[in-house]
Amino acid sequence: MKTSRNTPQQLVLDYVPWLWAVALGLFTLVFVAIGLSILLGGELFGLLFIFIGGGVGLICLAVFVERLQVVLNRDTNLLRIRRRTLLGYREDTWQLDRLERAVVQSNSGGQNNSRTYRPALMLVPEQGGPAEATPLTHVYSSGRGADRAVRAINDWLEAR
Repeated sequence: MKTSRNTPQQLVLDYVPWLWAVALGLFTLVFVAIGLSILLGGELFGLLFIFIGGGVGLICLAVFVERLQVVLNRDTNLLRIRRRTLLGYREDTWQLDRLERAVVQSNSGGQNNSRTYRPALMLVPEQGGPAEATPLTHVYSSGRGADRAVRAINDWLEAR
């Protein structure tokens, strides 16, 4: 996640999976182009490439490519998590006072038992009690993105 705004009153973090979007878009275009080439050669088999290959690519684009924006705003006392995909838009909103801190969740698995990470927010329930983790992303990934996002959120919260 990238910090796009960091002021005393507002913190905005963005994540746009450009690599996945471009790769899946190219995958889709390649299958559609092959299918059109076969179809223009007089074979109806090209429709199979267009609909199956292109369809799988579009479905993957719609499901896996998600723009994520996290907005912490002291003026409105709101925490917003905005998600946009090809299929729609969703926004979850909480009172900023309920945000205790951000944490990094880790997961290990795969053939080489490698560790992957995702950022999560520790939110206090409305009825009280211990804070519960709300993941910012659905997937775990390698790299330092989760750590950077958690550090930015926690530093912003401490600056109160």
